Amino acid sequence: MRNPLIKKIFLLLGPILALLVYGLMTSNGSDSLPSKAAALLVWMAVWWVSEAVNLYVTSLLPIIFLPLTGVMKMEDVAPNYMNEVIFLFIGGFLFAYALEKWNLHNRIALNIILKTGKTPSSVLFGVMFSAYFISMWINNTATTAMLIPAVLAISGQISKEDNEHGIAAPLLIGLAFSASIGGMATFIGTAPNMIFLKEYTAAFPDGTPISFASWMAFGVPVSFLLFLGCFYVLKWQYRKLFTSQNIDLSQCKKDLENLGPLRYEEKWMIFFFVLSFLGWFFLKEIKIGSLVIPSWTNIFSLPPKMVTESTVAMFIVFVLFFIPSKNKADRLITWKEVKKLPVGIIFLFGGGFALSKAVDVTELDLSMASLLSNWASISPWLLVLLLVIFMTVLSEFASNTASLQLVFPVLVTFVGHLSADPLVVLIPVTLAASCGFMLPIATPPNTIVFGSEKITSSQMIRAGFWVDILGITIITLISMTLLQWMLG
Repeated sequence: MRNPLIKKIFLLLGPILALLVYGLMTSNGSDSLPSKAAALLVWMAVWWVSEAVNLYVTSLLPIIFLPLTGVMKMEDVAPNYMNEVIFLFIGGFLFAYALEKWNLHNRIALNIILKTGKTPSSVLFGVMFSAYFISMWINNTATTAMLIPAVLAISGQISKEDNEHGIAAPLLIGLAFSASIGGMATFIGTAPNMIFLKEYTAAFPDGTPISFASWMAFGVPVSFLLFLGCFYVLKWQYRKLFTSQNIDLSQCKKDLENLGPLRYEEKWMIFFFVLSFLGWFFLKEIKIGSLVIPSWTNIFSLPPKMVTESTVAMFIVFVLFFIPSKNKADRLITWKEVKKLPVGIIFLFGGGFALSKAVDVTELDLSMASLLSNWASISPWLLVLLLVIFMTVLSEFASNTASLQLVFPVLVTFVGHLSADPLVVLIPVTLAASCGFMLPIATPPNTIVFGSEKITSSQMIRAGFWVDILGITIITLISMTLLQWMLG
């Protein structure tokens, strides 16, 4: 939101609506504590969706509001800002910084582009697949930021035409969309998936276990189908650009040659990348029919849930501090990289978790879930479709992380009363949070590529509309078929 007047209106609207909600609920006989939690929920929702106040500043409201209003003690609020899932995020970001430090991400991207790119169409596929694959393992915001310089250089070499008709638009839009889509495939790819992991395990400790491997078994098919659909949407929309003639990628070849052979530090990073994948993939027991692959934690006789994905991430990063570079004067990662951590995102996580806790302890979630009770009787297909559409639309106007933080506390309680496995609803809603493709403000990758000033908002909206439709369709169909089958 850039209009100062509208910004001021929403700035005041947040607390005003919060007071109105509190007054209405208490006057109708509601208890004081759930009324206060509802007021905080409305206040944060208005500021998060409108961005009248910085997202991260809004996320600090619970740590001030909840103790001052007597809803929760400070000692109960504060731990939410350092929940164990936040360390999964921290570990992922630090690993991304290490990859960036030794330029391994560029080597991967250039190799993919050169192996796929001979025509404009194949270059688009190469750029998109680079972003898709890397964002499976690294935060999608970091992936976009790391790859955009290379994509701008490629687009400049391929086409000297103006932005409206040049190839920069599909390449940049493809980069942003693919980074968001790739993040759907794994727990660590994007923030909403980590929020799901925390909220689901807290609400359903005895529910169907969800592991890194089982998430991928569902997430990879959904994300890959959406990736292919996105590629063909862009190829169709910019079909005049995607002629069959070969193009010159000499600059890409030159950039790859300048990197030289695989360096000592890059080999270490590949080793730790593989090690982290194996650590996450085999963290929990994997069942394939009658075949059972035990968790690696069994070797150490560790109790269940003692080690989590966050433990693996922080272990890998911790070890990186001790591996010297070839010249011994540096390490694979140093405290210099730690200083780059985006503290604001940690506040955003923590604020959402604290809000969720307040909604839970005041039992506001029970009251709000009862409002959805009529939905419980409708067809599961229609229920999932409606929730996926709602989440997709909401994510267009607010941060996908903030959107999910607002919806999950109520949704978790609601699905607990359904006869179906809660995962049938919670997983598709989580994936839908990553489907804000139309607006530049919808996701950080969209914002980053729009900031290049090489594309227009109308170009993003035209492409994003069809990718949103594809996302809603694919997530709903696969949730009600493959996911249902996986859950028995």
